[in-house]
Parts: sequence; structure tokens; C-alpha cells
Amino acid sequence: MRSIFSTIFVRFLVMLALSFMGTLITRSVVVRMNSSADNPSVATIDSELHRALEILRSGGPEKLSSYLARQGAARRAEVYVVDRSGRDVIDGTDRSAMLSQTPGFQIPYLGRSARVRVVRMGDHSYSMITFVARLFNFTEFFSYYSWTFLSIVLLSWWLAVDLGRPLRSLRLAVEEFGRGDLTSRSGTSRKDEIGQLAAAFDRMANRIQSLVTAERRLLQDISHELRSPLTRLSCAIEIARNRGDADGTLLRIHKESQRLNNLVNELLEVASGEGDPSATRREPVNLNELMDTILYDCRIEADTKRCKLNFNANAGVEIQGDSELLRRAAENVLRNAIRYAPVGTAIDVELMRQAGSASLSIRDRGPGVSEELLTDIFKPFFRVENHRGQDGVGLGLALSQRAIALHRGTIRAENASPGLNVTIQLPLDAEPAKWSDGALAHREPAT
Repeated sequence: MRSIFSTIFVRFLVMLALSFMGTLITRSVVVRMNSSADNPSVATIDSELHRALEILRSGGPEKLSSYLARQGAARRAEVYVVDRSGRDVIDGTDRSAMLSQTPGFQIPYLGRSARVRVVRMGDHSYSMITFVARLFNFTEFFSYYSWTFLSIVLLSWWLAVDLGRPLRSLRLAVEEFGRGDLTSRSGTSRKDEIGQLAAAFDRMANRIQSLVTAERRLLQDISHELRSPLTRLSCAIEIARNRGDADGTLLRIHKESQRLNNLVNELLEVASGEGDPSATRREPVNLNELMDTILYDCRIEADTKRCKLNFNANAGVEIQGDSELLRRAAENVLRNAIRYAPVGTAIDVELMRQAGSASLSIRDRGPGVSEELLTDIFKPFFRVENHRGQDGVGLGLALSQRAIALHRGTIRAENASPGLNVTIQLPLDAEPAKWSDGALAHREPAT
């Protein structure tokens, strides 16, 4: 994973290397250009020195001055001939300081720059001084180093855009999310610290969106479901006032109040099931023992309809999870099967250990569900009234689905011809609990 630190550090190293390389290349080009006419060799200057001395002896200082002026104009420099003591042979000016060839501290291309060349006769009786002095020339300077500057500017712009664009997108996403657009996301695929920040925001946004959506859906469902029993209660009270049928009206009021009480209890379970998944307890849960307890608790309801509960397990199964949530999930499915099972029929409960998962199936022999509605029965408040009766408020299977989803499992329903078969798949996160061979046989809960 690339980090922002490594990205910035590497790109600044590239800029530094490019600048250094550009300076070296440009400097070598400038030196090579100046090594021609503007920078003659020592041998050339030595021959010119002999020529200047001949002109001095034959024509005097005036002829020598004209000659040196022409040489200086050709080289864009000042040319002097001095004697042993450093005095100019033309006008006697003391130029001994120039013989040291040290023009002083200079910063290239800033202000005045100077270069001194000194060639002496063999006996040091005379010397020729070539002095090149230039002021800062921006055009010349930019023509030499413009490509280096432009390259660094482009690299800096690339770095700024690369860091600024995702941060700007993230800022816009946060602002849109803050204005109420819960679908706003960063949309970045970076893997560095900025990408991690954006991914954290996306995860937070997904979680908040799911919580807010669940809350809105729950409020809508509550308002819808409470309206009917409250209306019937109001009607029953009004009838009791007008007709005086106290017994029938009180029975109706009791039934509707009980329905409201059950509805509120199940709504509280839905709200708790849509809480923070990280708050779910993680402990070893023996599914065989859990199903034994559930079958025992549901025995009275099954006996009322003379239904037979058959339990079959092929192995001991233990998973990591919340035992209470798992109990509610399995019990809701089993009680749903008992509710819609015909009188005197059997309900089959089968627990299977498979590769990497545990499978729990519960089958009744009731009327079943239309194929197009098999997924809808897990929605809150959904009831298949034409096929499965009108009892309940339609929250049992929805609670089961959410409890199983918190354990990274799945739940599905299919018609078994006759009846409905609901299968729960849960991942195995632990070694199976010890389970005696005698307990694996086909059996019923104790009566």
C-alpha cells in the first residue's frame, strides 16, 4: 500500500533529481558554447600577446589600443596588455589586481558576473588580460533553464492535483451527506491514507443510511399497523355506548388490546434487531441443545393441534453467536410452522452439519406459499392472508431473517408439496460440541 508520505517523498526526490540533472546538462551546454569564439584557448591568446607586442613596438600605444579594441569587440570582453608590475602599457593604469585571477565571490546569473584570463610571456615581462563581464540577462537565463523550471512546475501541479482532488471529492461528499443526501459516497479507489479515510466515511455512511432507513421504515410500519386495531377499539367503545352489548364489546376490546400488546412487543424486538451488529454477543452455542429447548417449549402448542414434532440431527453442531437471537430466530420459524400446520400432521426439524456450515430446516405440511411470494414473507408486516391465514402481525420471519443475518447466515423458504420448508444456513466458527451417538437418532422431544 502506498502512503501519502512515500508519494510526496518520492515525487520531491524526482523533482530534485530532475533539477540537478537539468542544471548539469545546461551548464555543460553553456560551457561548450562559451569555449568557442568567446573563450579562446591559451595558445590563441599567447599568439595574440606576441602580435600585440609587435604592434606596440612598431606602431606605439595608439595602434595597440585599436588592436585590443577590435579583439575585445570580437570576444565581447575587455583586453589589456600589462608589464611585469601590472601597469597597462597603453595608459599606465595599475591592473595588478586582475593578475590574481580571483574576481571575488559571485552568484551565477545574479547581478554582475566576471571571468578573467591571464596569459604571460615566458619571462613574465608582459601579460595579456582578457576580462569578460556580463550583467544578468533574463532572456538568456530563461532560454537555458526554462525546461527545468517547467518540468518542476508540472510535477508540482501533478502532486497538488493528485492530493487535492480526492480530498475535494471527499469534502463534497461529506457536505452532501450533511445536507441529508444519505446516498452520497466518496467514490474513490485509492489505497493510501486518503483512500482509507474515504473508505471509513463510506462505511460510516452505509451504516447511518441503513439505520435511518430502518427507523423510517419501522415508523411507517408502526403507524400503519397501529391504525387498524385502534380504529376497531374506537368502534367497539362506541358500540358499547350505543347498544349496551357489554360482554361482546369487552371481548372485542380485550382481543384488540392483546393484539396491540403483541404488536408493541414484536416492534421492540425489531428495533433491537436493527441495532449495532457489533453489540451482538459472541459465545459458543450448541445448536443441538438449543433446538431441544425450543422443541420442548413449543410442545404445548403442537399438542393442542395434535401435531407431531420430529427432530433429526446428523452430528453435534456448535457455532459462535448470540444464543438468544438464535433461539428467537429458530423459535419464530417453528411456531410459524405449528400455526399453519393442519391438525394431526407432523412437523419435521432437521439439523445437519455440512462443509463449513450448519443447516437447520423446519417443514410443515400446510398450504404453502405462492412461488412469487417466497421472499416477501421475510419482510416486516407481510402476511399471506389468502394462503396462510390472518393470525399474527407478520414480524416473526422478519425477526428471524435479521437475527440470522447478524450471524452471517442465510434463511430461505421453499414449497415442499405439501407444506413450506424453511432452511437456515449458519457458518461454523468453532469446533463441534460433543454429541453422543445415541442422540443422533431420529427422535421426538419428551412429552
